[in-house]
Amino acid sequence: MVTVLCAFDKFKGTLDSRTCGQTTLEALQDTCCPYDVPIDGSVVELSDGGDGFLSALTRALQLTIVTETVTGPLGSKIEAAYGIGEVDGVCVAVIEMALASGLALVPLKLRNPLHTTSKGTGELIHAAVRKGAQKLLLGVGGSATNDGGLGVLQGMGLQILVRGENGDVYEPDAITGQDLVRIASIRIPSPDQWEHCLFEGRLSIEIACDVSNLFVGLDGATAVYSGQKGATREIQQTLERGMLNLAQLYKAASGIDISNVPGTGAAGGISGGLVAMCKAHLIRGIEIVSTMLDLPSRIQSADLVLTGEGSFDDQTMQGKAVSHVIDLCNRYNVPVVVICGHNGLKGSSQTVPVFDLLSMFPPEVAMRNAQACLRQLVSAKAAELPGLSRLLLSSNHCTQSH
Repeated sequence: MVTVLCAFDKFKGTLDSRTCGQTTLEALQDTCCPYDVPIDGSVVELSDGGDGFLSALTRALQLTIVTETVTGPLGSKIEAAYGIGEVDGVCVAVIEMALASGLALVPLKLRNPLHTTSKGTGELIHAAVRKGAQKLLLGVGGSATNDGGLGVLQGMGLQILVRGENGDVYEPDAITGQDLVRIASIRIPSPDQWEHCLFEGRLSIEIACDVSNLFVGLDGATAVYSGQKGATREIQQTLERGMLNLAQLYKAASGIDISNVPGTGAAGGISGGLVAMCKAHLIRGIEIVSTMLDLPSRIQSADLVLTGEGSFDDQTMQGKAVSHVIDLCNRYNVPVVVICGHNGLKGSSQTVPVFDLLSMFPPEVAMRNAQACLRQLVSAKAAELPGLSRLLLSSNHCTQSH
């Protein structure tokens, strides 16, 4: 019996995390079965806080999925889900920001962070706390916004006044990036309002953050990420002025200067807003998932670990989910093999065995039929996997002898 753990991140654009792991395990079991080599396998979903964050934790923590009507990134009402359940005696809510405020929800021609809001994510937080959540795990990858987290805070109950072009002061229905330069005031709900507790630090908020970008500046949210959300150079200048203004408002309201705090630029500044106003903690996304899934002990119990993602490259090794799995395997001396779509770490920088789809299939075939290609790759390479090669060769020799 060989115990195999399949712990994959997504193959972006083709296969989600669970499908990668399940397909790999089934292909391996089907290949080994005729040779009387039983595979005791299990699958865990990985996420670093982006796509699949809620899914990865829902099964593991046995969360109940709750759907709410919230404000979408363009201001219209949409349906978005979160998970909630008891973990070690604490009511925990898991929210994937992209489901309420994600770039994928905005048609390409409408992408402009001056006009998008993260309010829906705040409304999910608000709803989860109303249902009893004491701790919040928030994944912030894939945002459509650059509102400095002010939209999230508005959805949670923060009172925000904006100065209009005629000098009038009003509270907008949903804060967007264009409002940041015109913020007149922000005010925490009064103690007689239940939302006050959200801004006292009594709600434990852990943000799954895999970037170190600052709130403002050349390495800030606007400079690095707003372009991919539809911002032109001119729009970026407007957004940055707003973010600088907002950083000062956050400092005046909370006493916390987030301008140069690494990670506060994640998701258009959502992380920064929550750090300043709610005392949120920034934690590497894969570390949150790893802890909640008890990944270290599961790796220690395995004879072989198979992991991977769509593109295995230098970025992978900079704290991403797959590199975390490799580090744990090295720590516990468990053999690990990477199975990916494209291997960009060939040569001296490659420290583990890597099998990639593009070594067997043309790119267009691998993209169009990723699941079938993954199955064929695993089947073809099974005899080269540590711990299996000897068993398969031995079994094959015995079969031929008879």
